Amino acid sequence: VLNMVVDTGNQLSPEVKASLLDALVETTRLRQVTPPGDLARIGQLLKHDDERVQAAAARAAGAWKVESLRAAGSDLAQASDATANVRRAALDGIASFGGPESVKSLLAVANSQADFSERQHAVNNLANIAPQAAAKRAVAMLRELPEGADPSPLLANLMARKDGPAALVKAFGESQDKLPADVAKLTVRAVQGSLRPSPELVEAVRAAGGLADAGWKLTPELSAQLVAEVAERGDAARGEAVFRSKSQQCLKCHAIGGAGGRVGPDLTSIGGSAQVDYLIESLIAPAAKVKENFHSKMVLDDNGRIFNGIPVRQAGGVLVLRDAEDREVSIPENQIDEIRDGRSLMPDGLVDPLTRDELVDLTRFLSELGKVGAYSISNTPVVRRWQVLTWTEEAHRRLNRTSFDTAATNDPALVWEPVYSRVFGDLPLDNLPTFQPHRQLPPTTFVRFELDVTTAGEVALQLGDVSGLSLWVDGKPQPITSELRLTLDQAVHSFTLAVDQNERRQPLRAELLPGNAASAQFVTGK
Repeated sequence: VLNMVVDTGNQLSPEVKASLLDALVETTRLRQVTPPGDLARIGQLLKHDDERVQAAAARAAGAWKVESLRAAGSDLAQASDATANVRRAALDGIASFGGPESVKSLLAVANSQADFSERQHAVNNLANIAPQAAAKRAVAMLRELPEGADPSPLLANLMARKDGPAALVKAFGESQDKLPADVAKLTVRAVQGSLRPSPELVEAVRAAGGLADAGWKLTPELSAQLVAEVAERGDAARGEAVFRSKSQQCLKCHAIGGAGGRVGPDLTSIGGSAQVDYLIESLIAPAAKVKENFHSKMVLDDNGRIFNGIPVRQAGGVLVLRDAEDREVSIPENQIDEIRDGRSLMPDGLVDPLTRDELVDLTRFLSELGKVGAYSISNTPVVRRWQVLTWTEEAHRRLNRTSFDTAATNDPALVWEPVYSRVFGDLPLDNLPTFQPHRQLPPTTFVRFELDVTTAGEVALQLGDVSGLSLWVDGKPQPITSELRLTLDQAVHSFTLAVDQNERRQPLRAELLPGNAASAQFVTGK
């Protein structure tokens, strides 16, 4: 297989070459075997024209410990003419090499003037080979965290290690600088939601941020009070806004109408089956009662790494867990040191930042789900899972140098994140990222959805008011009308919308009309 990848004479596409390289690296990780022959041949791929091949080669060089390519990988990690994806892949490769030289190279990036996300990536890789050094750098970087940013990605690999929380406690103890209070609150939430919710680390973060001990403590008296308040003054509309807020991240783990995460139960009908006191307990003390089929396992491997997730399958000598990020994680059984029952993947303290009114409103919203009324999922097929183009410097530059047509492609410079419709089926435009690559252009938001056509034919979509909208279907511009009729092949088709935020503020909604010749459904999930 490696011969096919490095052979410049074959007709393999860059995408296939990159996929094959990544598959070989995954085989090395799972089976501890490397391809035969001269592995240094992949060095030529570090200079490939396609960034996907470059990135895969950088990861492979480290995974196979091709020492003759170590320096090239280190150079690539800081190359200004390489893309961010390639530089991050080079950091992955450097960590896989291991040893003092790798620590030195990763620290060079972590301490540089590079973009915060790249320095964060360096710290996460450093955590795998030098956790104490990574902890010191992570604590320092928390103080420069962008306003409102989630610190979880910065701490992810440290919190996934057996020795990671202790390393962070030590780093906080040695640091004389205080954390901003809001950063400390977010960091406490990140620690409580991690694989190892260390009380010692929570206390260290609270001390660094000057936070008083706070949080909801469930008692029979509090439960009774909240049950009464939910009935008397709970507002489901305000509660839905709390549920959808980026700070709470409920949809990261839970789906409504099939749209959202799969880590926790789908909440479509939770209000019709659960009493209000049960909902309150689930929010404040999530580990008290865990729904059947959502019990987690905690796995310690022979490298000291900890994995926590819901078992998905176990076959072929590999255990697969679904983690709190909704990712499937494969762990070779021969690398497992210990398995024990885990706790709920919903962290304690997740609702601690909420005011009493917010908690009451959130509970009221959950209690209405599945009941007849405004919060019952309609049988009308509507788009519930969208993706929004995230604002990054690289995406801004790409749109600046090309055109909005680029947003309708799978350009690797563009990063898309899931966003979800409200229960009613519409997507509010508030707080979605906007782009304005040229002064004469309006601030524009890009969203997309997918339609899975299983039988070819004509499809009719109802888009409602299309003011301020432009449309691309499968990357090609498409005239847009309120009722859109298209003949589509059997495939998953992508619909990309550009939203002129100067002209349009009303939410988006797209539904599938009945009576289509084709068989089709909107793609849901996360």
